[in-house]
Amino acid sequence: MKHIPTLHIVVRPVSQGRYAALLDSQELCRSSMPFFSAARRLLAQEHDPSTLLSMRHEGSAVVALRSTIGRAARLTVQESAKDSARIVRLRTAVANGEFTELSGHTLAAE
Repeated sequence: MKHIPTLHIVVRPVSQGRYAALLDSQELCRSSMPFFSAARRLLAQEHDPSTLLSMRHEGSAVVALRSTIGRAARLTVQESAKDSARIVRLRTAVANGEFTELSGHTLAAE
């Protein structure tokens, strides 16, 4: 059986609704959606998209979210006045069947 590596990020609040995402005590990003933003940052740093990613809140042992880096990088949270928050596909520019990120990294479209 193939061993799939897992990266564990820890998030801590930094301001109202914003969190710092840390990997091995190194800050990856600050965001209102730290799991998804951290996944995009990790892809930009050329981590393997099939690597597992988990997130927990500082001071808690409970894993709040888990996915692969590639899948999490394609998602975001959408909020509206009439609906509760929900996880949706990140909408970005699509060229030649690939999602183009601001970081310059591309994600294969499904």
